[in-house]
Amino acid sequence: MTGRPIRVAFILPNLDAGGAQRVMITLMRHLDPAAIKPVLIALSTDGVLANRIPPTVERIDLGRPRLARAAPAVLRSLRRSGCDAVVSSIWHVNALTAAHRAVAGRPFTVLREANMPDRVSDAVPWWMFPRAVYRWLYPRADALIASSALMARALGRVAPAARNRITVLPNPVDVSALRDRAMPPRREPGSGRRFVAVGRLHRQKGFDRLLPLMDDLDPEDRLTVIGDGRQRADLEALRDSRGLGDRVRLHPRTDRPEPWIAGADALILPSRWEGLPNVALEALALGTPVIASRESGAIGEIADAAATGAVTIVSCGPEMIAAMRRVLPGDPGTPRACLLPDAFEARAVAAAFEALIRRGLDCRARHGERTVGGASADRSGGDT
Repeated sequence: MTGRPIRVAFILPNLDAGGAQRVMITLMRHLDPAAIKPVLIALSTDGVLANRIPPTVERIDLGRPRLARAAPAVLRSLRRSGCDAVVSSIWHVNALTAAHRAVAGRPFTVLREANMPDRVSDAVPWWMFPRAVYRWLYPRADALIASSALMARALGRVAPAARNRITVLPNPVDVSALRDRAMPPRREPGSGRRFVAVGRLHRQKGFDRLLPLMDDLDPEDRLTVIGDGRQRADLEALRDSRGLGDRVRLHPRTDRPEPWIAGADALILPSRWEGLPNVALEALALGTPVIASRESGAIGEIADAAATGAVTIVSCGPEMIAAMRRVLPGDPGTPRACLLPDAFEARAVAAAFEALIRRGLDCRARHGERTVGGASADRSGGDT
């Protein structure tokens, strides 16, 4: 491959504003074009993030939003693209990518885990055999990416044969672009504290246990929840039944939540489970402190790396109410100083990803080995 960039296929189901999509797109945007040429293979290019794909990225739009119908086209595109490596992130796409690697023996295959494996196993229908996929198909990949040490340990438990192939690679955050999109910050008018929560309206995100907490805050305090999903009607009914119609706003999903996050006094993360919550990283990049539930995945790893006070971790109940009460209201005209630890900056993560791909391809070229190996992958992933 000397003299030309490494062609890497990124497989996505769509360009919706999900965490996995944002991670993959941010990664594509920050790879060194002289080293890696990204090729986007999308089941559908519909979605609010479509305008964030760089024009230099080669796109293959399969026009088949459902994987069951798109699977043959995905496999044909992989063969025809001439890519040296392929990366996927969402579980059902990972299963297909790993199966292709097991049958075809190529290209170099990287699976990025987007959520905690035990939660995925509980959520995926039984007839898709999620535990078997983790145990038998995931080890067929050449490398596995976990966004946190917590997730790496969990992935090692469900895919023990792949433990020495798991690498911890944080979610990348494009700080400069985020701060540009946040201008000017937005907040509900009036006095009082302004809180924001962002995510799918789904039980995982815990908004149904956040809304009742507003009963115990000052009447002037306001909460804006940004997102769409199956829980919208239930959340609207919960809000209205508690008389919170003028204090809680359910804002539709948008490709620009950044102004609301930058304008808030704190981001609230009441999740029941997470992997590595992107929205917490983005809030910190915008200088907005985070109050998160203890169940919010690897939020503790973010808190350990961030400045003291940037992330508050509490139980979702009286402890969260007390933390919200301690927030001081403000009205920033610009995003506050960045609170994000350097390890999550997009260029640093992209450089680590490039090194992972290059190391794996070089290892395969020299020895015909199908695993990345090496001390760092071994140290990051395994349980002892």
